[in-house]
Amino acid sequence: MTLWRTTVVVAQTATESFKTIEFTLPESVAGMFVLLAGLVVLFGLAVRTSLKDSRFLKTGWRVALLIPRLVVLGMLIAIVVNPSQRDQTSRTEQSRVGVLVDTSLSMDYPAAESGAAESPNPESGEPISRLEAVRQTLIDSELLRQLSKIHTVSFYTFDSAFRGPQAVIANREVRFAEDLDSGASEASPEVIDHPLWQQILVAQGSETRLGEALHEMIGQMAGRTLSGIVVVTDGQSNVGLNPLVARQRAERSRTRLIAVGLGSPIPQTNIWVVGMQAPADVHRGDPFDLTVIVQSNGVEPLQGIVELYEQSAEGDGSDRRRVAEKPFTIEADGLPVPVGFSRQITVPGQYEYLAKAVLNDASRNELTIEDNQRHCRVEVTDRRMKVLVISSGPMREYRFVRNMLFRHTGIDSDVWLQTITGDDTAMVSQEATKLLTEFPVSAAELAKYNVIVAFDPDWQRLSAEQRQFLNRWVHRDAGGMIAVAGELHTPQLALVADELRDVTVL
Repeated sequence: MTLWRTTVVVAQTATESFKTIEFTLPESVAGMFVLLAGLVVLFGLAVRTSLKDSRFLKTGWRVALLIPRLVVLGMLIAIVVNPSQRDQTSRTEQSRVGVLVDTSLSMDYPAAESGAAESPNPESGEPISRLEAVRQTLIDSELLRQLSKIHTVSFYTFDSAFRGPQAVIANREVRFAEDLDSGASEASPEVIDHPLWQQILVAQGSETRLGEALHEMIGQMAGRTLSGIVVVTDGQSNVGLNPLVARQRAERSRTRLIAVGLGSPIPQTNIWVVGMQAPADVHRGDPFDLTVIVQSNGVEPLQGIVELYEQSAEGDGSDRRRVAEKPFTIEADGLPVPVGFSRQITVPGQYEYLAKAVLNDASRNELTIEDNQRHCRVEVTDRRMKVLVISSGPMREYRFVRNMLFRHTGIDSDVWLQTITGDDTAMVSQEATKLLTEFPVSAAELAKYNVIVAFDPDWQRLSAEQRQFLNRWVHRDAGGMIAVAGELHTPQLALVADELRDVTVL
């Protein structure tokens, strides 16, 4: 039996308080029937016994004697049924809905396929992007307003990372993430059109981690009051956790998933320049290669050309000129295709190269052309590289490298052939800029060299001090060291490792 009730409504939660009197009674129908039958028999016996004992008295006295017995019997029955007062609170929470929106870079693509009827952007007249379509459908329309009347809507976004809740909408009122953190009160209904929505719905991620985002969101929101999660995306997960794992978690937690697709099921043609490889530094007059890597989304075989442009790196582009072009063919599998170019420049300076991929069929509309080109810089220098060649003897490999370095226009090569002594210098001829009879005796002399090429040298010919500044030249000054093993002196590195420690650690 309800005695009184108090109802309190706070935000999206309604609370009712009840105070009731409860009795300890049988829970089953048979138990209640037995209890009632027992009470009837008990009261019947009490009345019969009382009237029989007082049959010689007048009626008034007989009734007066019966009433106390009935009162005592009623008190005993009250003790048996154990009446008690109970305070109860009933809490009703508004159901919840989660909205998960994809904000990867592909959401900047047109909302409809090429040639399809679509609502253009009223400001630019161009087809609206997929994220703009999401904003118009969820924010500008009455959809979120209507949902927030019966559900608390939590708004999340994902791309390379999972973010949210970015906003919470309830009873036509919205709170953004900064308000949620500060505990600020709900904003007015007009804030549903707040500029913060423009900051939230921005395509920025290079990945679509759908599986990870959905898995984490289910973990945050799963519960008895969750009506479902709406996932708005334009494609499948391309990295991270498999979405099937998130689906299994949804099934275990009885979370309903509702998928809303964007864009066209027909893949649109798109090619892009994946990368451009070229040396950073080239000596004047040396030929060098540039490799441009082109890829497509694998819709169908595509043919086109790569145009290569050259200009000065520090200029404004007015001296840009096309220096080469080469065709390419990408098969239906969409795998990357390398396109190679060869260049040779005799004037020192910094040059910038632009590679641009263009389809042969000009009537074919690409998804985007912003990714069809790449830049790289190449510095052409006339600085000559200083190389020291060391060899324990005139072996064949030594002679080949010595001659090659000597004939190179960008290299000055000095030679220390360890079989030559100071007395033999006048009688020996070597193809080198300078013929040495010993290793540089100071760190300053060694610092003049950029690279040392050593063919099975006798490292014990170096003093302890020379080995120390050789070690510093490699480790501290980043000098280049190429050591070619041989049969004569290389085993010494293991036999006298402690003595040659500064060399062996190189």
